[in-house]
Amino acid sequence: MCGCVKAHQIADVPVGHFLLAGIDSALLTAIATAHGERPADPEPGFCRDYSGTANDEALMAEQLAAVLGTGQPLYIAPIRWLAGVWRHAGW
Repeated sequence: MCGCVKAHQIADVPVGHFLLAGIDSALLTAIATAHGERPADPEPGFCRDYSGTANDEALMAEQLAAVLGTGQPLYIAPIRWLAGVWRHAGW
């Protein structure tokens, strides 16, 4: 898994992570951060915005980003913005 994450960090543009409060995104972010060139190349992070709902994971995701040492504050992204990103990613 580490080799796969490291290989996907090779890009002509900045590579970021999508961090929620779950173990899967935390593990991938931890691996990516460990292979990043900190602090010169901090990993940008994104989290979906469900403010005021039972699905709000932003606080825990921000705490995980701090613990993992991603080097940047987490960007809490509106759902509409994320939908546009996913549409252009070709998934």
